[in-house]
Amino acid sequence: MSHELVFFLGDSTTARLPWVAGAIGWPERIQLARLQQRFAILNLAVGGYRCDQMEADVFVRDIIVAGQGRGLTRLVLQGGINDLLQDRTADEIYGVAGTSPGVGLPGSSTTPGPMLRMINAATAAGIPVTVVTVTPLGGSYNYPAGVAAQHMDLNTRIRTKAGVTTPALVTVVDAYRAMAQAGAIATALATDPGSGVTMPGVYNLGDGIHFTSGNGAVVDASTGDGRMAEAFAATPGAL
Repeated sequence: MSHELVFFLGDSTTARLPWVAGAIGWPERIQLARLQQRFAILNLAVGGYRCDQMEADVFVRDIIVAGQGRGLTRLVLQGGINDLLQDRTADEIYGVAGTSPGVGLPGSSTTPGPMLRMINAATAAGIPVTVVTVTPLGGSYNYPAGVAAQHMDLNTRIRTKAGVTTPALVTVVDAYRAMAQAGAIATALATDPGSGVTMPGVYNLGDGIHFTSGNGAVVDASTGDGRMAEAFAATPGAL
């Protein structure tokens, strides 16, 4: 039986939260749900990281070089939160102008940003990539004026795989839609809640950014981390 080894690269919403006693992060919940399978993860997420920092500090050394040496079968890439909260644009984070009428902003960039560079470098090395849309940030302590439009534009670029050179190797998990509304996951993933949305309290740790966690059911939509795991389970080809 073949094994699966999945690396997770992201910020504090993907890393375990050390200040939450007994917290189980959503990557770990995904792993626990597959204990009976040959499935392992390595969580390389670092709190506070922007996409350019992930690319410079972790990506080549730990994903392209070490990952391939260890038999890496997939990269899960989650980023953009800290970039947006530091007032960076979709052009700066992703590059390539948005393509969705009425959502994408007029873009000036034709150069790949760090998020797109990581996606294309991984797939060029034969590594499938699952990219996560940026979750709701409304109500957070530092959501700069005008950033909601950039947030929606960035998610549009991710959803449409704008500029991706090997789209067949890229899967998108729409965490924004999943985390923006409570209720049935299938309905949430199929509907667009609009911009500037605040995560429902059941998923929101209280700062508008991080997710609630718990020690209950492995895939349990009653917590934010469980909802993220549920979104992965509901997305074909995500893992």
